[in-house]
This record gives sequence, C-alpha cells and structure tokens, in this order.
Amino acid sequence: MPVVTRLFGAEQLGAISVFISSLSVPLAVATLRLDSPLLIVRERRDLSRLEAVNVWATVVVAGLTSVAYAILVKLRLFGIHILPWWAVFAVPPIVIAGGFALVFRASRLRREDYQSISTVATVRNLSNVIPRLVGGALGSGITALLLAEVISAWASTYKLADSRIRELVANASRSRLSEVLVTVAQWKRFPVFEVPSQVFDQIGAILPVFTIAGRLGAEPAGLYAIAYRVTTLPSTHLGSALAEVFRGRFAYLVRAGDAKAGRLFFGKMLATLVACSCALYVPLSVVAPPIFGRLFGQQWGAAGHLVPALSIWAASSLVVSPLSTAVGILQRPQLKWIYDLSSVAGAVVAAYVTRGQGIQHTVVAFSIAAAASNIVYSGVLYSAVREL
Repeated sequence: MPVVTRLFGAEQLGAISVFISSLSVPLAVATLRLDSPLLIVRERRDLSRLEAVNVWATVVVAGLTSVAYAILVKLRLFGIHILPWWAVFAVPPIVIAGGFALVFRASRLRREDYQSISTVATVRNLSNVIPRLVGGALGSGITALLLAEVISAWASTYKLADSRIRELVANASRSRLSEVLVTVAQWKRFPVFEVPSQVFDQIGAILPVFTIAGRLGAEPAGLYAIAYRVTTLPSTHLGSALAEVFRGRFAYLVRAGDAKAGRLFFGKMLATLVACSCALYVPLSVVAPPIFGRLFGQQWGAAGHLVPALSIWAASSLVVSPLSTAVGILQRPQLKWIYDLSSVAGAVVAAYVTRGQGIQHTVVAFSIAAAASNIVYSGVLYSAVREL
C-alpha cells in the first residue's frame, strides 16, 4: 500500500473507492442469494437447474446495475460523478465475475475443498496490486485502477472455477424459462429474506464514502478510503479467524444441547474480543496520526488523523462481527434485521447532522453511529444466547 499511495493521488484513489463502494450492493446480491441453496440441494438435476438460475440472476443484476450506474453518473448523485463516464463499461464484467465466483465457491464447499477457497484472497490481491503498480508506473491513473478491478475479479473467479465457466454458461443457455421460474419459486425464501438484509447492510457501510465524495470531492474521499483500509485491515483478518473458531465451537455446543456451556463460551469469546479490540486500536489511535505521512507519503498525512475516529467503528466491529454467526446457528436470522435497520438509520442521521461539516466531523459522526449499531446488535445477540 505505501507504494500505491506514492503512484496515485488522493483524487484517483478516492474515485476508485467510490467505484468499489458503488458495486458492493450488486456484488452482495448478484445471484439474488440463490447461491446459498447450492450447498443443501441433493439431486444432481436440481443442482444443475439451480446453477442455471444463478447465472441468469447474475446477468440480470449486472444489466440492471449498469443502467442504474449510468443514471447515477448522469444525475451526479452519491459522488459517482467523480468517476469518468466510461467507468460504466467496467461494471458488467465485475458483477458477472462476482456472481459466477459465488456459484463456484458453493461448488468447492460441497466438495469440502477449503484449501482452494483459502487461496482466493491471495490471488485476488496479487492480481489487483500488480496491474496497479504497472499502471501507476506508466502514469495510467484511474484507467489502471479500473482495469485492476476487472482483472482481479476474473482472476479470483478463474481460481474457483476449475475450468467450469464454459460448462456453467452452456448449462444456463440450455435451461428453459419455465424451469427457471419454477426453481426461483422453490427457493424464493432466499431472495425474499436475504437480499433486503444484504442491501441494508451494504448501504450502511458505503454511505460514509458516498457522503464524503458527494459533498467534499474526490480527494477527501481518497483520504477516507486509505484511513479506512488501514484501520480495518487488522480487524478484518483477525475477526475472520476468530469467527471460524467461534462458529465451530458454538455450533457444536448447540447441537450437543449444552446450553450452559454455550452461554459460557459466548461470554468468554465476548471478553476476548473486547480485550483484542483494546489491544489493537488504542495503540493504533495514538501511533497513526504522527507516522501516517512518513509511511504513505506526505500527501496522506491528513488521513492519519482520521484513524482514531475510525478506530471506534473498527473496534466495535471486531467484537460483534465474529459473534454475529450465532444468528445462523440459533436459526434466528430475523435478528440481523435489527442491526441492518439500526445501521442504515444511524448512517442517515450521521449524514444529516454533518451537513456543511468537514471530513473530520463527518468521519467521527459516522463512526459513532456505526459503533452504536454494533453495541445494539451485541446486546441483541447476548439476549438471544441467554435464551438457550
């Protein structure tokens, strides 16, 4: 990252941050969440039909996203206007790659091929960084950044595909509309319940960068993007690892019917996560402001002063995110709606109260709102576990 920040300016990285954020919603629902039942369907014929439905859903979502993106650029909404108009042509390949990747990931999980899945993140990062470095050295600017997103999306998809892309497309092309509609109706609970939740979840996460880009411009959005990336990097990796530990152990205790042990384990994990958050983010909040400019370049020095505010958000997320897997284990997915709605409501309030304010006040407001939503969600999870 220190090399990338010296090859690209704040405006360019701010623009690509807006682009990535704008695709987070369609990528989360590219298959209309119909990739989830791929893990539980039994018959080979049903699996084939469901894969075909996923392909058609992805194509439809990609097309609708492209139209919506073009409209947003035309109307200059949500800060997307800071991107070049031709960025719309990068939308379909990225969304389609994302949808196909969800299908192939489900296929790998059915075969319990966890090793291949674990290497996808590395492939994606490398295939994103290399084009950025080459393009940055050649002075290609935003073109290189957009191309890197397309390349990395398809590189990770090819890694998961195991040479099945042509087979998947051919299977979808042979499917009949009546079969597609019947399959969608059979599994409609997934798009009906999971898609709205995913949309709200993503909106709450991307509203800060849209607000900053729309009100303050590309350069402040770039400062925010780098500060956010640095702040959330440790919690993302540590949180993912701890989530797997918690999910495996907690699910075992629930299956075993040992409610007391389940409650005790939840409490211990909660305390552990709070301790990890403090150990990570108290020092980071102190160290980041003075060293940020030296590490990433002087033009990024102001981003370091955003890290203490963002640490409030990141620390609370590190506590709540691993524990949120309890929702699925307890078979109470409706609890997620409490977080989703509170997250969006908090983000909207933060956007409203920071009208006319600079980036520092804006980031503080969004961070406090997000942390409050996480605290509410942790209370909901704690109450649900106590009912075991």
